[in-house]
Amino acid sequence: HRFTRGCSPREDTSAKLKAVGRKLRGRVLDVCTGLGYTAIGAAQKAEVEEVWTIELDPHMIEIQRSNPWSATLFDDAKITRLLGDALDVLPSLPTSHFDVVIHDPPAQALSGELYAAAFYAQFRRVLRPNGVFYHYIGDPKSKSSGRLFKGVAERMTDVGFAPKNANAAFGIVALPTRHHPVSLDDARRTPK
Repeated sequence: HRFTRGCSPREDTSAKLKAVGRKLRGRVLDVCTGLGYTAIGAAQKAEVEEVWTIELDPHMIEIQRSNPWSATLFDDAKITRLLGDALDVLPSLPTSHFDVVIHDPPAQALSGELYAAAFYAQFRRVLRPNGVFYHYIGDPKSKSSGRLFKGVAERMTDVGFAPKNANAAFGIVALPTRHHPVSLDDARRTPK
C-alpha cells in the first residue's frame, strides 16, 4: 500500500474515505480488512451506522489482535467482522444492503479473482442504488497500475457502474448506473 511510499496509514485511510466523500454514511462494507484502519476510520464517522468487514486470513486476525491501532476492530459495536473468503461471503450478503463498499484487495497478481467482473457484479448487487463503490488500485502513475485502472474501469462499467479515477486516493470511485448489464441472478452466482 502507499504508506510504504511516504504516506502514513492514517493519511492512506483518510484519502480513501475522502474519495467516498459525503456518501460515507449508513452501512459500509469493507472488503479485505487488512489491519482494519479503513473499517475503523469509517466507523468513527457519525453518519456511519455500521461497518461490515471481510478478511480471509486468520493470521491477519492475529496481527490485528496484537496491533494496538487495530484494537477498535474488536471493541467498536458498529463493526461486524466476517472471517472468510470474500468470493464466498459476498454472495451470501443481502441485496441493496450497503450505502458504501470499499474494496482494498491484495495486488492483482496475488488475487486476480478479486478484480473480476463477476466479483464486481456482487458489489453492484449488495450496493444500494444511490451508493458508492471505492476500489483501491495503486499508484496511477506506475505503468502496471495505469493499465490496471483501465481494465478495472472497463469491468466496472460492464456490470453497471460509472467509474471515475480517484488518483489522490490511488483508486477508482464508482456510482451504480440505472442500467444493469448483469442480471441479479448472474451476480448471485459465486464468481470464478
